[in-house]
Amino acid sequence: KKKVERMQRSRLLLMMWCTCRPGAAQKGGGRLVLQLLDDALVERSDARCLDGSNAGYYWSAGSGVNASKFIVFLEGGGWCFNATECALRAFKEPGDEPSGYLGSTVHAPLSLDPHGEGGHGILSDNATLNPDFHDWSVAMLNYCDGGSFAGAREGPVTVPGFRKPIWFRGHAIFNAVLADLRDKHSLASASHAILGGCSAGGMVRPPPSPCTVCSWVARTHLLGGGTGGHLRDSSRVRVSSAPTLMVARSVS
Repeated sequence: KKKVERMQRSRLLLMMWCTCRPGAAQKGGGRLVLQLLDDALVERSDARCLDGSNAGYYWSAGSGVNASKFIVFLEGGGWCFNATECALRAFKEPGDEPSGYLGSTVHAPLSLDPHGEGGHGILSDNATLNPDFHDWSVAMLNYCDGGSFAGAREGPVTVPGFRKPIWFRGHAIFNAVLADLRDKHSLASASHAILGGCSAGGMVRPPPSPCTVCSWVARTHLLGGGTGGHLRDSSRVRVSSAPTLMVARSVS
């Protein structure tokens, strides 16, 4: 049994690495459909992207006996290191039109093709390429906060040279998306769940309290993993991308 479990975890790690391999997302016509958070939820939680737009995630319901098993995957995209860099993610220079790239959902594609970034490895619905997880329910969090879903600054931040402020609400986005999955897609009833991510998304771990994910961990078999290199604030450090197992825990 232990040998089988080790093999399953090794295969999971490999599939996570394949999910994070380089490649542009294929927009449109995909099974992963954009779900923006409702205005009411955003007003309560301030789960906003850098430009203030409603955060969201890409969703695909599972099928058959594995429909109650979930993959919650956090998209990557590096960090912005100061307010100006983050503002340039949010708005097209020099104006205030949303950029639609890593800082806004205004121009986010309505769906992602399974053969693009939103469909490699563990997220693929191809039973041959992904025999263990192809029919699981999938939620891929759109990465638009610039700080690995960790920001908790209250209120907007004014940036010199920009007409509109920016928001640092990654922590709120993480928790609000999990709450939305609980309310709309029965996450609280999940029998199994994998929490993973790529690059900046792979640097995330469930924050302490308040933490929506903690409310269902005790009733769910939970495994967490992240792929990608560590992000270092130094031009002298060279780090290669490699798969890493961040958390491995099964709770009965």
